[in-house]
Amino acid sequence: MLDGAVLARKTGAGALGRPVPVALGIRPDGRKEIIDFQLAHAESAAEWERLLASLYRRGLAGEGLEMICVDGGNSLLAALPFVHPAIPVRRCWAHKTRNVLNKLRTKAGANHQRHRIAFFSHQNKTQRTANPFHLIHTS
Repeated sequence: MLDGAVLARKTGAGALGRPVPVALGIRPDGRKEIIDFQLAHAESAAEWERLLASLYRRGLAGEGLEMICVDGGNSLLAALPFVHPAIPVRRCWAHKTRNVLNKLRTKAGANHQRHRIAFFSHQNKTQRTANPFHLIHTS
């Protein structure tokens, strides 16, 4: 999983934010583990390429990598084809949902969040895909 974070520090002139591209691995037990990160000057395609190329040179060539999960930022999406052109890229559901909820009115957003929790609380994929629209109300 690849994501960008911002580290903030206080200075005499106020708070300064520094972007940090982060590579996370997901262990078989579901726990996340930081693989690498780099302080960057900006969240740009060049900074992501630098992190991805560093990982590649150190042996993370993508063998066995089934998918890359991203937050949808343009800079990361632009950098991925240079290092991992054949690996499928998927948008993170948490980021996607958060972005949708931020665009909805408060009441509608709360209603959507409640249905989203119910949808992902189903016991297995078969139950979720049997009728994915049963939680959508048109009234």
